[in-house]
Amino acid sequence: MNYIFIIIVILILIEIFLFLWINKIKVSKWILTDEDLLSDFRIDKFLKFKKSNFNELLGWDKKKNTKNFDRIGNKKISYSIDKKGFRKSKYKKFKNSIITFGDSYVFCRQVTDKDTWQEFISKKNKLFVSNYGVGNYGLDQSYLKFKKTKLNSKTKIILFGFVPETICRIQSIWKNFLEFGNVHGFKPYCLFQKKIYLKNNILKKNTKYNQLKKIVELAKQKDRFFIEKYNKRIFKFPYLISFLKCFELNVKILKNTLFRHPDDLEKIIFPIIMNDNISNSHRLYSEVHSQKVLENLMKKINSEIKSKKDKKIYFVVLPQLFDLKKKSRSNYINFFKSLDKKLNILDLTNDFLKVEYKKYFINDKYGGHLNKRGNQLVSRIIEKKIIYENNLTK
Repeated sequence: MNYIFIIIVILILIEIFLFLWINKIKVSKWILTDEDLLSDFRIDKFLKFKKSNFNELLGWDKKKNTKNFDRIGNKKISYSIDKKGFRKSKYKKFKNSIITFGDSYVFCRQVTDKDTWQEFISKKNKLFVSNYGVGNYGLDQSYLKFKKTKLNSKTKIILFGFVPETICRIQSIWKNFLEFGNVHGFKPYCLFQKKIYLKNNILKKNTKYNQLKKIVELAKQKDRFFIEKYNKRIFKFPYLISFLKCFELNVKILKNTLFRHPDDLEKIIFPIIMNDNISNSHRLYSEVHSQKVLENLMKKINSEIKSKKDKKIYFVVLPQLFDLKKKSRSNYINFFKSLDKKLNILDLTNDFLKVEYKKYFINDKYGGHLNKRGNQLVSRIIEKKIIYENNLTK
């Protein structure tokens, strides 16, 4: 009986400790304590999103003829979107030889309009590389944006750029299950059942705020990452069981936050979570189903563009800073290498590993986008592998 009493006391003390610790660290959006998925929605922010960024086909998009800014600390980095929907360029008077679609590494987030890799290529080669990148896109969204974009008859190269994490993004229905707090990130998604299907966004143009509960319930049923990730990360009583569900990750967070000031917690927790997210994306490159989803999406895009005869397609893999830090990057390197004979794939990972790559990234809370120097490196690689090989400077 004494042993049972001691065990009960120990368990009670553990629960009290975890309760206090969780309440301390829940200032970070990456720490989930509330099962009510509607708690992060605000009607004013939802209506603002629907007006300024929402796109039923794509999930979200940059609005034409607009100006906005990113931040690095307290510094504002301005950017502009042209009336035709691409990022502002000084070189649009030149022949639009290359059109680029992709995520924030294509858009070149957190640098000015003149410091994108598209601008460096355009300036040096006296041609126009148009930039239709949009932050946080998966390859599925980039493809759908391509399909709705009117191509210039002089365009010879269509380039799709993406980070390796796209293998998660293309299967995601609601980004909140992948990136906690991204509550407006409903999107189209890929489904593989003997062949690839692109399924429509579950958030519609006419969806009202009071209908979100129904939309969220649908996302819970359809999105694999609700069970595999989001639901496993929720802390609830008994807290010890919640802690054990993601034991290794929670131990890392505990060790790094236990005696730290609350003001420091977000910048401590974010890189731990980001590192875990990248590990999970690398793991999916060894999962047969995820391999088939991404491979068949790329083949679908490749087939459609090749049918245009006078167009050529390239897929460019742009590693994030955390990709380069992890040995598990070999999973995606080998995957893309296996497809390179069927598809034009340019994986820049090894190019970055040959240099002191940390100097080429903006190492901030977003996990490191390319800085000016990084975009210059990308421009030189693309010049060598795409511009010169296709004689686009003539």
